[in-house]
Amino acid sequence: MTRNTEADNGAALDRIAAGRGLWEHKYGSAGAPAMEAVSNLVRVHEIIVNFMDKYLADCDMTFGEYDVLAVIGDLGRGGMPLGKIGEKARQFFNHQTSITNVVSRLADHGLVSTRSDPRDGRVTLVSLTPTGVRRLRKANQTMAGLNFGLGGLTEAEQAQLTALLVEVRVAHGDARR
Repeated sequence: MTRNTEADNGAALDRIAAGRGLWEHKYGSAGAPAMEAVSNLVRVHEIIVNFMDKYLADCDMTFGEYDVLAVIGDLGRGGMPLGKIGEKARQFFNHQTSITNVVSRLADHGLVSTRSDPRDGRVTLVSLTPTGVRRLRKANQTMAGLNFGLGGLTEAEQAQLTALLVEVRVAHGDARR
């Protein structure tokens, strides 16, 4: 298998493959395949988030906002506790403050409403507004139409990628079979 470490037919230098070459030169081959795979995984994450941000801008939202709206829409029937959104969000948020800021932006745009939980006034419930429901539906249609940025893969390849990624998650205790 040849690596695209030099411009080939006008293709850009693959910095990650070049990084593997540097790794192998400096440290040997141990760990090189894993380093290359992780580097590609992290880069693909960046590419997909940027892709989604670009197309979700047509729905007047970012990927982070879309993720929070989707969680509330999928799980928050009648209102979802603000403190539980981060546990369910698919995008990685560093801190509950980040979720609170996203929810505040969504509320400012009229996509969610917040209210105190009548059973426990310390808890803030977050619900989609009718505008939020419509905007989420549009965003879901947009993302599905674009295969969530995975249009370069067939459905079988997407399933294979998912299976491999789930194996990594299982190995780290993030998922179970």
